[in-house]
Amino acid sequence: MKKKEINRAHILEKAALLFNKKGFYGASMDLLVKETGLTKGSIYNNFTSKNDLALEAFDHNLSWLNQKLGFHQLEKETSINKLVGFLKFSRECCKDIIERGGCAILNTSTDADDNHPELKKKAALALENWKTKLKGIIVEGQIKEEIKLTVDAEKYALKMIALFEGGSMLAKTTGKLHYFNILMEDMEREILENLEV
Repeated sequence: MKKKEINRAHILEKAALLFNKKGFYGASMDLLVKETGLTKGSIYNNFTSKNDLALEAFDHNLSWLNQKLGFHQLEKETSINKLVGFLKFSRECCKDIIERGGCAILNTSTDADDNHPELKKKAALALENWKTKLKGIIVEGQIKEEIKLTVDAEKYALKMIALFEGGSMLAKTTGKLHYFNILMEDMEREILENLEV
């Protein structure tokens, strides 16, 4: 990797953590300089503006989160196992998510809601993508006769997302990871008892 690519990756990783913990307005250029160990000039040589850096930092955080949640590892499983797998990966990575400042989608949604339309749009799109993926798993399960046809796929996908986001907020705010685990375990039990054909 070239030096510029190394610097850019370094800046992005440090900025992603800082933006996730402090938000767009809380992550000042002075803090970005301190976290990266680089000058403002070095940062601006790699990113055109703080806004540009924040948008790429969100993408970086989202990519990390999706990787941790294991969506990529669920392709060969049954639909029920995919849904349960999502919850399992969620429980396994909750501590890592909290250590990085919490869920990047939730943090960005809250921080950018009335302040930063571009970041809000990215967070909304991320939620819609999660909904589409989870809904798709449920519909696929219905087609394969693994999941009951009476299940409303969209509502159930939204419920899973709401429990994930609410659980991560509870765990982050209270410092009690078991709150998150309780919700994910309850959802898993519900899937196995109520969704499976």
